[in-house]
Amino acid sequence: MPTTSHGEYQDRIVARLKRLFRVSLVAEACVKSDHVRRAADRAAAQHDPVPQWAVDGVLTSPDALVPILESLELRHGTAG
Repeated sequence: MPTTSHGEYQDRIVARLKRLFRVSLVAEACVKSDHVRRAADRAAAQHDPVPQWAVDGVLTSPDALVPILESLELRHGTAG
C-alpha cells in the first residue's frame, strides 16, 4: 500500500468540502490568525488584484484621497 504524504491527505480532504464551507473556514482562520490573514491577503492580491480602474478612478481620486489620508493620520496618532 503506497504511503500518502500529509499534503496529499490535506488536498483530498479539502477537495471533499463544499466551496462555501472552505470559504468560511478560511475566513474564520483569518480572524484568528494574523499569519493566515496576511497569507490570504497575499494570495488575493496575486490572484485577484485590484482592477486598474479602481486604482485610477477611486484610490487615487483627489476626492477620496484626502479623507483616506486623514483617517490614516488619526488612526496612527499623527494628526496635529
